[in-house]
Amino acid sequence: MKNLLYFFRIIRLKNALMAAVGIAIGWLYCNSNLAISDLIFRVLAGFFALGYGNIINDIKDVKTDKISHPDRLLPSNKISLRTAVIFAVICVIFSIVAGFLSSPIIGIATIIPLLLLTLYSLFLKATPFAGNLLVAALTAYTLIFGGLGENLEKILYPAILAFLANFAREIVKDLADEEGDKAAGLRTTSSIPLSYVKVVIFLQFIAFATIAPLPFLFGFLGATYILITASFVAPLHFLYLKYFGKTEYKKAADVLKVQMLVGLFAVVADYFFKL
Repeated sequence: MKNLLYFFRIIRLKNALMAAVGIAIGWLYCNSNLAISDLIFRVLAGFFALGYGNIINDIKDVKTDKISHPDRLLPSNKISLRTAVIFAVICVIFSIVAGFLSSPIIGIATIIPLLLLTLYSLFLKATPFAGNLLVAALTAYTLIFGGLGENLEKILYPAILAFLANFAREIVKDLADEEGDKAAGLRTTSSIPLSYVKVVIFLQFIAFATIAPLPFLFGFLGATYILITASFVAPLHFLYLKYFGKTEYKKAADVLKVQMLVGLFAVVADYFFKL
C-alpha cells in the first residue's frame, strides 16, 4: 500500500489528472462521436506518459531537489532510485499499450511525448528557455492529443492559450528555484539577465491577452467561455504580472496554475452550458 501511495505521489497525481482533463476536453470537442473506450484509452495514455515524465525528472533532479524540494520522495530517501526506475518503466508500458489500444495513430502520438519528456529531463531542462518551451508545448499537446481527429481546429486556440500560460509559469518557476539550480551548477532561465526575461514575460502577457477572445470571436466557443474568461481569467492574468513585477515568483507561478485551471473550466463550461 505504501508503494502505491508513493507511486501516485511521484507521478504528481494532481498534474497527471490535469493532463487527463485536458485530453478529455480535446476529445469532447473533436471526437465525441467515437466510442467512450477511445476516450478512456487516450486518457490513460496521457496520464501515464506525464507520470513517466515526472518520475524521470525527479531522478535527474535529485541533487537540486535536496536544496529546492527536500521533501520529495527521492531526496528524502523515502524511496530508492531503483524503485523510481521501476515506476518509470511501468508508466511507459501502460502509456504505450493504452495509446495503441485506442488506434495506431494515437499509439504513435503517445510515443512522441514520451521521447520529448526524456529529451527534456536529460538535456533541455538546464537549457534557458528551451526547456520552458518544451514543457509548455507538452501541456498544450494534451488538448491536441485528445482532439486528434477530423475536427482538431476546434481546440487549437485553447491549446495555444495553455501553451502561453504554462510557458510563463515555467519561467517564473525557474526564477523561484534559482538558489537550488545555482547550487547544482544548472544554467536554467534563472541565469538569463532579468531584463531579457521581463521582455519575454511582457510578450507572453500581450499574446495571451490578444488570443484569449479569439475562440469566441471566430465562433469556436460561446458566451459562457468569454464570460468566465473576462470575469476570472483576465484578472488572474494581471495578478500574475503584478507578482512577477514584485519578484514574488512563487506566487506568480501559483496564480498561473490557477489561471490554467480556470481557463480549462471555461472551455468545459462552454461545452455543457451554452448561453
